[in-house]
Amino acid sequence: MGDFDKALENAKEGMRVDPDESRGYWISASAYMGLNRLEEAKTVAKEGLRLHPDFLFLHDTLANIALAQGDLTTMESEESRSKAEPDLEWLVFFRRGDIAASHGQLREAGDSFEGARQVGQRLQVKSGEAFAVAERGRVQALVGNRKEAMESANTSLEIFHDYNQKLFAGGVLAFAGENKKALDLAGEIAKSRPDDVLVQAVSVPLVRAAAALSSGDAAKAIELLKPARAYDKANPMVLFLRGLAFLKAGQGSEAAQEFQRVLALRNFVPADPLLSLAHLGLGRAYALQGDPQKSRTAYQDFFALWKDADPQIPILIAAKAEYAKLK
Repeated sequence: MGDFDKALENAKEGMRVDPDESRGYWISASAYMGLNRLEEAKTVAKEGLRLHPDFLFLHDTLANIALAQGDLTTMESEESRSKAEPDLEWLVFFRRGDIAASHGQLREAGDSFEGARQVGQRLQVKSGEAFAVAERGRVQALVGNRKEAMESANTSLEIFHDYNQKLFAGGVLAFAGENKKALDLAGEIAKSRPDDVLVQAVSVPLVRAAAALSSGDAAKAIELLKPARAYDKANPMVLFLRGLAFLKAGQGSEAAQEFQRVLALRNFVPADPLLSLAHLGLGRAYALQGDPQKSRTAYQDFFALWKDADPQIPILIAAKAEYAKLK
């Protein structure tokens, strides 16, 4: 829910009650990351490893903290320790895919997501295999490669199709414009899980809002996302989608606020490709507000992150054309 102070308070109490329970250290570190207190996040994760060297997943937490601090050498060092465990190796590949996607390096991202998929196959964990494929699809949908996005989403559903996978793939399909299948999936899960609060308030509305936006109905998308307000403080996907809807509706100020909220989570989800795309969203929002100076700065921030991007990505081509008109 993004209530990082409360999470930290409870995690600390959990560590006091049972210092041998691993989740206290992980949740404390994650809460500190959400509070932008990275050194404290690092300290508690290291303390967990000092007391319990077998809590190997804390190396992955330390890798995320290092990424948030821009310390790629330490990130790689922690990742090398994580690879001792196959399920943690999956996280390394997944993070590397998201990092590459954050810089528009889609070929490299695809290779990393394929690595994660292969780990899932080796472990015979269908959900891990499918989620890696669906994440590749999400990235393709976000940057405008709709055909590739739909192919990946549909492939992920062939591998595994529990309710989480259906909702994730449904969101990808909706972003890519395959609305009927996306809405069918969302309707099926909404009906089968009537008492699941996060499904009803966040996941299903996200799919339906993405479909509405793909159909050009920004007002409907904004309305559909209202139930997510209570839960979206730590959900960059909902914030980003709402920002896109406000952009489509011509509400530049509201759009800018949502993209700024995405960027405020940079230390909580440092690898998420939405962070770099939020800079582009800000550029577009400021242009709508008639502030070319702020708009240019935001576009330049995006271009700096995508300076080594693969050529011919639809969203990059569009951004360059928009930026040229600002001058």
